Amino acid sequence: MAKSAGVVMRACAYPLAYPGQEILTTAPELNHLGPILDKVEEKVRAIRLLNEMLPTLKGGGIKHQPQFQASFINGARIMGRLPNRDGRGVKGSLGAGAFILTRHGKV
Repeated sequence: MAKSAGVVMRACAYPLAYPGQEILTTAPELNHLGPILDKVEEKVRAIRLLNEMLPTLKGGGIKHQPQFQASFINGARIMGRLPNRDGRGVKGSLGAGAFILTRHGKV
């Protein structure tokens, strides 16, 4: 539970710290990823500042299909993706020169 709580808190802090950027949460299977993303959505809706940063459009900036994504009015996005069946990485929008936030900082 401690690892997932840390993932949830980092995901919730990300839109505030990195406007216009994306954070990606992934796991090997949906039964691992689903509960974490449910907690992320619950926290986003519970924290007033984050909730007010969601757009007022239909769906409120959070969609679940085909994959989880929370979009904020400052351009930040929290995304959840599963890897491909053959074990390759997650398809994303990282381009050349993109930074990835790790526990050791941006790499």
